Amino acid sequence: EVEREYFRRVAELGMLRCYLLRCGGAPVAFVVGYQYCGVYHYDETGYDQEFAALGPGTVLNYRMLQHLFAENPPRVLDFGHGENLYKKVLGTDE
Repeated sequence: EVEREYFRRVAELGMLRCYLLRCGGAPVAFVVGYQYCGVYHYDETGYDQEFAALGPGTVLNYRMLQHLFAENPPRVLDFGHGENLYKKVLGTDE
């Protein structure tokens, strides 16, 4: 309930930008992110291992980027800390 209230408040402020990819109606990948002052903060991501061979995370990342830059585009995309292949594929700076 505490998390639900947190996300409700962040959404009310217009900062919550989350994405969900479905396959046959079932959720297969998600991204939780926030946009504030022109910066999109890519916070948490995950996918169903059962669909790993189909690359649901990659598909969702491309769809997310399409949407991010079509509606209220950020000036900066912050993928956070850590080493992940998608950062090397999608990033312009290391």
